[in-house]
Order: sequence, then C-alpha cells, then structure tokens
Amino acid sequence: MGSFKKNLLTGGVAGYVGTCVIYPIDLLKTNVQASKESSVVQVARSLVRHEGIRGLYKGLGSNLAFVVLEKALKLSANDYFRGVLGERHFKTKYWKTGGRDLPAHLSALAGGLTGTVQVVATNPMEIVKIRLQMMQGKGIANPIIMNTAAATTVSSPFILTGGIGAVQVIKSLGIRGLYRGSHITLMRDVPYGLMFFTLYADIKHRLRNKETNVTSFPNILSAGMIAGMVAAALTTPIDCLKTRYQSVEGAKFKNFQQVFTTTVKERGYSGLFRGWKPRAVIIGSLFAIMLLTYEAQKRFITGTEEES
Repeated sequence: MGSFKKNLLTGGVAGYVGTCVIYPIDLLKTNVQASKESSVVQVARSLVRHEGIRGLYKGLGSNLAFVVLEKALKLSANDYFRGVLGERHFKTKYWKTGGRDLPAHLSALAGGLTGTVQVVATNPMEIVKIRLQMMQGKGIANPIIMNTAAATTVSSPFILTGGIGAVQVIKSLGIRGLYRGSHITLMRDVPYGLMFFTLYADIKHRLRNKETNVTSFPNILSAGMIAGMVAAALTTPIDCLKTRYQSVEGAKFKNFQQVFTTTVKERGYSGLFRGWKPRAVIIGSLFAIMLLTYEAQKRFITGTEEES
C-alpha cells in the first residue's frame, strides 16, 4: 500500500486537472437541474448571452480549493481502504504482487467507505459551488440572499463570484449551513463509490495486458469513463434532489421527503433524471482524466503500476 500522504498529493493534482477540463459542463448541469430551463442548450445560450464565455467558468476558482481536497481524499481513501482490506484478505501486505485483485465484494466495500468519508469535504464544496453557479445574472444586495428562500436581489450586470463570492456564501451559511443536505449527499456518494470503484477495478483488470500485467493509459481512460458514466447515470435522481435542496430555492424544503414529493409533482418521475446526460458525461470525463493523471503520477513516483 502506497504512502497515504503521497496518494493525497497525487489525488489533489488529478482532481485539479480533471475539474479545469470539465467545469463548464458541470455548471450547465447544475443550472438544468435547479432552474426552470429544461435543456442544456437553453441554459448555455442564456448563460453566454448574459455573461459571455467567461460565465461558463463562474465559480471555478473558489471551487478548485474544495475540489483538490475532495478528490485527493476520494482517491487516497479508496487506495487506503483497498490496501487495508487487501492485507486482511490475503494475509500479507504484498497482496498486490502477482496480479492478485481484490474480490468484488471487498472492492465494493472500499468504494462505499470512500463515499462515506469524502462527504466531509464534498458537502461544503458542492453547496458553495451550487450557490455560486446559480447566481446567474444577479447582483447581491445582501449576503443573506444565499441562505433564504425569500431573499431578493438587485438587478446588476455585476455578479459576485470567485473568492469573494465563496467567502460571502460561507459566511452566510455558517458551518452548520455548509453541511445542509449532507444526508442526501451520503445517499448519493456511498452508492456511487460502491458502483464506480468496483466497476473501475473490474474493467481495468479486464483491459490489462496479460503478459506485462499492466493496464495501458488509454485503457485506464476508458475504464474510468465507462465506470464513471454508469455510476453517474444511476445516481442522477439523488443528485438532482440534492442540487435542489442545497440551492437558494432549497431553503423552502424542510426535509428530503418534501423536496422529493415537490419535484415529482412539478416535473414527474422523469424529472428526477433531468440532467442525467450531461452528468454522465461530466462525471465520466472527470474520473477518466483524474484516474489517468493519478495513475501516471503514481507510476512516475514508484516506477511501477499501482491499482486504484
């Protein structure tokens, strides 16, 4: 099992690279799920018309700080849990040698534990990101706008984003507010981690070169993309509900049941899958790029392949 600190660093770099590449699509997905616009094209046109191309990167700077921490935690935690479970199962700390792979049920357990741990960083990151992304074309008369359902805004071509906007959101929410909806985040991240890391490990193993026992970088990219898209598509309903609950509009919802029943009433059950296509592309691309970067760094540092 590699150094946890080393994996934390490589995971952070991987998260940084992946997020910069796919952020515009993520912003569009968030707006589709939480706004009245029904398609990515409508949201993109509206955003570019009001804010220009730069609007597609609204909130990226402040989001990166959280992303680096969250992705570093996710990838390093999964490696850690796989290592611990592998050592116990194979009765040796050198279980990765000889091409031995973690059994599917233990791989799933490691992924589920990873999903649980990462919520510590994921929830604050996502609630700040959602609030910043949803401030489309609005000025801010008072920071409280980000913490109430009935808050008003002053029309202005200026929008408070970036580091200043993030600070305003954090101040208005407080520590407790940053973890609003964390139970819904858990409902999404645990199943996601369970599905993603199990699928990724299995696909990566199947694509491994039988002679060298090494998975090529293109195949790592493919494994990450496929696993990410499948897990993302299947967890879209919870992600959609979480986005509404954590947005400014979400202050009117008292609990998960209320946001669920309201969403179904307004949009139908099909509305729970609103934004599933961009979400699948976003998550699939993000994890493909992240894992490629992560594996490349580990191979460079150690000189050998390490399984994620």
